[in-house]
Amino acid sequence: MELRQYQEILARLYTDKNFRESFFRDRTTTYQQLHISEKNTQLLNELSKLQVEQFAHSLISKRLEAAKSILVLTSRQMGNYFAKAFFEYASCNKLEESNNKYLTDALSFTKFLLGKSKFESNEPFQRELIRHEQQRINSAFEKKKITIHKFNYKIEELILFLEGKAGNPRKKIIYSFGLRKRNSQNFNYFSIALPTLF
Repeated sequence: MELRQYQEILARLYTDKNFRESFFRDRTTTYQQLHISEKNTQLLNELSKLQVEQFAHSLISKRLEAAKSILVLTSRQMGNYFAKAFFEYASCNKLEESNNKYLTDALSFTKFLLGKSKFESNEPFQRELIRHEQQRINSAFEKKKITIHKFNYKIEELILFLEGKAGNPRKKIIYSFGLRKRNSQNFNYFSIALPTLF
């Protein structure tokens, strides 16, 4: 029982920024509120704030690398801001334990990004790029063989613009179709563009 209590407190310290700050600000109050045993109190008193912070940072860094590998286009286009935003997100959103925990984490991060009031630059186009990748993650969780999503810009034009290789992409009505590969969670995608009248 004592070991389990100690492990649970450690896990919270490593993954919950608010709890970690509260703990190191006033350990005694934390012990009283959580009814920590005397033995565990002694063990927890030996913890260094710096060591805990460093380990917590390493856990978020691991999640960040996983998010970069999933949100390849978004991370490439957002540059350093991607990591900055991810650390902000991860400090208040724990990694959920599941079979697809990093995929779920990346999906939650896209929702966090789209919920922000503004980005550093190219805001409408960044948001559209995030939506493209978000919908592809969503498709991986769906059991459908065919998916259809509507966008405002072709992803190829978005990428060229964000890389400085083309001018502003023209707004269109884009229908993106995904066909699930046989015995796979992955899809083959193609799109149809309809020009707008304005």
